[in-house]
Amino acid sequence: MEANRIHVTIKKSSDTFQVSSSDLRASNADVLQALMAIVSIGTSQNLFWEFESFIIYKSGVFLMHPEQLQLRELQSGSDEKYIGHGFAKGVDIVGAEGGEPTIALTIDAKKTAFHYDYQVLAQKMTQMGMEHHTASLTRHLKGVTALVYYKGVYKAGQRERSVQIAGFGSPVKDTVIEVDGKKMKLADFVKQKYNTELKDLYLPCVFTKHHGTFSPETLMIAPNHRVRVEQMQKNVQKVIIKASASKPSDRKIEIGKLRRTINPPKELGMTVEAQPMRAAARILNSPAICTGRGEVRAKIHEESYVYFLQNGSWNVPKFVRGAGCENWTLAMIRTQGDRVDLERAADAIMKKSAELGMLLRYPKLVEVPANRREDEQTSEIVKKATQAGSTFVMLIAWSRINNHDALKKTELDYGIVTQQLKSETAGVLHSRPATLANVLKKTNEKLGGVNYTVASKDLPSWLLARSTLVVGMTIDHPRPQTKDEIENKAQPDRPAVISWGMNAVRGGEGQTEATHFSGGYFYAHPRECKLVPIQLETKKAAILRIVESFTKCRGVAPANVLLIRRINEGDQEVVLSEVGEWKAVLASMGVTPKIVVVTANLNHASRVFSTRLDEKARAMEQNLEAGLTLDTNITSPTQNEFLQKAHVPRQGTARPTKYNVLYCDEGLKISMDDIEVAMFALCHTHGVCDMTTALPTPLKISEKCTKRALNLFHHA
Repeated sequence: MEANRIHVTIKKSSDTFQVSSSDLRASNADVLQALMAIVSIGTSQNLFWEFESFIIYKSGVFLMHPEQLQLRELQSGSDEKYIGHGFAKGVDIVGAEGGEPTIALTIDAKKTAFHYDYQVLAQKMTQMGMEHHTASLTRHLKGVTALVYYKGVYKAGQRERSVQIAGFGSPVKDTVIEVDGKKMKLADFVKQKYNTELKDLYLPCVFTKHHGTFSPETLMIAPNHRVRVEQMQKNVQKVIIKASASKPSDRKIEIGKLRRTINPPKELGMTVEAQPMRAAARILNSPAICTGRGEVRAKIHEESYVYFLQNGSWNVPKFVRGAGCENWTLAMIRTQGDRVDLERAADAIMKKSAELGMLLRYPKLVEVPANRREDEQTSEIVKKATQAGSTFVMLIAWSRINNHDALKKTELDYGIVTQQLKSETAGVLHSRPATLANVLKKTNEKLGGVNYTVASKDLPSWLLARSTLVVGMTIDHPRPQTKDEIENKAQPDRPAVISWGMNAVRGGEGQTEATHFSGGYFYAHPRECKLVPIQLETKKAAILRIVESFTKCRGVAPANVLLIRRINEGDQEVVLSEVGEWKAVLASMGVTPKIVVVTANLNHASRVFSTRLDEKARAMEQNLEAGLTLDTNITSPTQNEFLQKAHVPRQGTARPTKYNVLYCDEGLKISMDDIEVAMFALCHTHGVCDMTTALPTPLKISEKCTKRALNLFHHA
């Protein structure tokens, strides 16, 4: 929509609204929500009105002038992106010491990448190194807002116009547009209409959201444009993540500086305390990890082959169950400058896999030169390997070759297992045994092996029971459709995805199967669509598939169901409504198990720091220990909530996961302590790495399935 002028009329409201902190004692959810909303708005007043100081994006506030707070300048490692400082803010009602509830303002420092303001799109495409790769350009720049600018038109005569990039097409020299009913080349039109001579006619043309066609030389990136993570190249992602990571002592100082930007108006009667809240915490004992050569425990034992678990990480000298493969292919797409010795890499894999207990035959070696038809080349390699009898293909390629989605599609096309390996990694396998071991951990799990398990004596008995179904579920929605799109019955950008991770792999009971997970997914219509089947029916079909798979695999119907759902703040009611859906599907199968629902949330602004931080120590040493659990003082006084930090990052500051026991059937004898121990234990079961994860494994697997489903959809 374009307009010359917009009139906005603001009238004073005749109604008044008052809330008091004494309302914190009320159990009425609407009153508590209103109180938190007032505090959130009140602490945002100066952020909304100081346009020259802040940029606001939904959940984030970013600073126009971070140097005024003495925040350090961050290097993005990219000529076409920079890193901006900001913070996320939230409001919680927590149970403070002495039993009295209080309002807590949570603040967390954020950093994100921005496109440089007013950069010519053609220049950005060249700096990204993909100026002639239309698919890659669309993946990284779709949705970016650009300003139209013609060099041949005086600045005063420029028409202010912004467009949204939708995709890229044929070279500008071949692009023909329609002008007043006549066909005309784009370059000729720009020359004739705007007195602008296009220089690079081999760049792809740009399609915009409302069916416009432009040369990238005539578009500039709009100011203050944030870069979404999925739009970053992988090498840039790594640099920005590393540059943005602040160890706990630095992050605590940053948060203190950012807090000073929140200044509620005096007439609101609000004050923000200068010092953070304090809370007592406890450290849960890490469970023992069972390997092919004994247990890995946190305490020292005298038995032979015992390797020590330390702060959320361990070493696996031998797999519990090594996988075998009689016929497999090690293939490489070689680019100019690659120094990978394929035979040397194969020899290293064979030697290390034998040490870990795997039974691999020597692979067929295949090497082809890279070409621009990356997807076709990948498919052809896997097709030929399948025809030659291979059941597994490990493909080595340069990290800039974007063929991962194509490789995963071949698994569906040819019924084969695949694994991708960067040539940068493959080149050092012979000299870095730890790197090689990490590669083979994924290989072993892919081929049906078991790397390690959690010792049964350290797990709650109900979690180990053969009839206990543990499932993590994720429902990923596309962006909401606009009113016009709904009225015009426009198709959504993509389907919704319902995915899951569950403890049903091969059957049996005990820790080997109770802590071993598989996953799956269904595509579903978005909620706004009234197409058949509606999303609710697809969700019920997913639940039916989960229960049937579990029953077939374990040989018994579920008697207990532990459902773990990842949510954002405020989504509890949506998840609570799913309990009825689960019970309806189970009842239709003649099954009436007890259900407990636990939600996990990482999208919050709460951080936890030790009161004794050594500023000179490394990030891993400054972060609190794995197993840190807080369930008093800074958690909800009305809900069964706890914060738990299961992992210790090598860089930056760990964010604790906020759990909420949302529902528990009567008669299910499970305590809060049981849930806390179970969640921590399930963070030890992600078999492809020797360290704990921030989220329980079934939830982690469901999110990976979601990502795979979306990648395959977009690739297709």
